[in-house]
Parts: sequence; structure tokens; C-alpha cells
Amino acid sequence: MKKSFVIIVSLFCFYAICFVACDKEQNLGKKNIESSYKLPDVLKLGIDQKNNLLVFSDKKHFELVVNTLKSENEKYLTTYFEGKQDLNESELEEQVEKDEFNPFLVYETFENYHSFKTLRALLKKREDKWLDENEDILAETNPSIYPLSERCLNIANENGEYMIGATIYRIESDGLVYEIQNSDFIVLNSIRSGNYDIHAKSNNPNVIIHRKEVRSNLKSRGHCKAYLRHTKNNSYAHNRKMHCILDIDWDGWGSAAKAKAKCYKKKKNIWGKRKWKRHWTDMGTSVCVNDRDINCKEQKPYGLQCNSKYRKWAYYVSTHVYGEGSGLRVKRGEYGGVFRKKGYNDFAISW
Repeated sequence: MKKSFVIIVSLFCFYAICFVACDKEQNLGKKNIESSYKLPDVLKLGIDQKNNLLVFSDKKHFELVVNTLKSENEKYLTTYFEGKQDLNESELEEQVEKDEFNPFLVYETFENYHSFKTLRALLKKREDKWLDENEDILAETNPSIYPLSERCLNIANENGEYMIGATIYRIESDGLVYEIQNSDFIVLNSIRSGNYDIHAKSNNPNVIIHRKEVRSNLKSRGHCKAYLRHTKNNSYAHNRKMHCILDIDWDGWGSAAKAKAKCYKKKKNIWGKRKWKRHWTDMGTSVCVNDRDINCKEQKPYGLQCNSKYRKWAYYVSTHVYGEGSGLRVKRGEYGGVFRKKGYNDFAISW
């Protein structure tokens, strides 16, 4: 009896040591993956902060930072998924969980370095809560959709604000855009507190308001819209959904047409209950738009523009077509987006 007890205790200790060693090795692997990334100097230096805004010296500096941040994230993801192209979805899912891979590492490193809370992080937090609390998820209720281009989400504060030179941009969730010139922080604070009337005739000359029609009965001439959104669910497989989004976003110098696909899958949590989670899969998007002015005439030299993207492993894919100046205007029913998933029929929606 005593001998059996000693054997049992010995086996327990052996397995405990193995478990600790494996857990330590796994945590070390995670640490190595995350610690290998270093933020480049262009994302550290020369970016000021004023009144809870990231400030870029000019449009050239703004474009350098946002494009570098985006490309750094692309490189980080590509590096991780190299050598995993032959895995199927289940195998990849298992590997991602085993590695405790953090797809947001580049953005979080940038945010932590500048001690800055971005709109990207806020929308992710809202999406996490929404996925956790809802038995069914619908594209039109997805709280991660915002009328700001993907690259700007990563540098805007939680109010959708950023600053280029002496111009402050504030993009609100319904599509309204404030362009505040001459570093007028007084009027910005008035807008933040809800004390600014966008329809007042004696408004501050430093303020230019884009897309006023989202808050009034104003209609663009020729039935063109400066802001539209269209969302649809594509339940392409059992317990899998693709949210398809057509949006007109704002950017550093105007607006952009966007087609975005986000994939979700119902998975069992540790209590055995099925919950919606972001789903790594292969998918792509395409967007086409005929760029028009306020009179609904085709913009020159832009006119019809198209763009597309396809990724082997992603939980979302977005494609943009950018328009300078006052931005894109879209004629309802004219052009739109196509959403692709390997092995399934293409799914299209239009404005």
C-alpha cells in the first residue's frame, strides 16, 4: 500500500513538472513572438499631442505615419503566417490559440508608446462585448463599423479626431465631419461638449462642416450622397458568418469608398457554451465607385475607380478607393462591392 502510494505521488509530481515545463515553454514562445517586434523610429518621433489629439506636422508626415503603421502590421501578420499556408482552418485555429497570437500587437505597441487611446482600441472593446453578449449577431448592429478609413482608426482618438498641421478633423459615427482650421481648440471643446449648432448662420469661420445632410433634410443635387452605408449578413456555412459592409469613410484629405468583410464563427468556450468569435479564414473584397461631385457629375480625372484585396488568413479584409478634396459622392444604385470566400459563391451588395 505504502509502495503504491509512493508510485502515485511520484507520477503526480512527474506530470506536474511536465505540465509546468510545457506551460513555461508555451509562455516563452509567446514572449519571443511578441518581444521580437520593435516599433520603428518613424512611429515614435515627431508625433506631438495636443488636447488629446495626435498631431502630424503636415499631410506628408501624416501619410508617412499611417502608411508605415499599416505596413508594419501587414509585415507582422505575414511573418507569423509564413509556413502556415498549408494548414486548414481548424489546424490554424488550434495553432493561433496555442501560440496565444496577438494580431493587434503592432497597434497596441504604438498606442502604449504614445500613452494614447485610439478609436481602433475602443471599437475592438465594443466588438468584444457585443460578441460575448449576443446569441445572434447582425451586420447592421456591429459596433465596430465606423465611417473612418482603416488607416485613420489607428491614429484617431476615441472621438474620431486627429490633427494635420493647424487643421483638426473630427469624424462622428453618423458620418458628419468637422474640419477645424487655425488650431481652434476653443471651438473643438465646444463641439465636444455638445454646444455647437451646425445649422447656425453665424458659426465660427474656422469650421467647415462636411456631410451636413446626415443631420438635416438637405438633399444633394442630382441624388448623389456624400455618405451612405449598406450592410448585409452572409451566413456562408454552419455557425459561420461574413458581415459585408459598404461604407463611405473619411480620411486625411477627403473621403473613401470602402468594402469590408468581417468573419465570425461560433465556438465553444471553456464552459461548453457556444459564443461568437472572430474567425481566421481566407476571403477577399472588391469595391467599385463612380466618383461624382455635389452636382452628381463625374469627377475628373477620377471617374470610375476600383480596387480589390484577397488574403489567405484574416479575420477581416477591407478595400478602399480614395477621393481627394471634399471627397467622394455616390449615386444610389450605382456600383458597390463584391465579397469572396473560397469554395462559396461571391456575395455582392451595392449602394
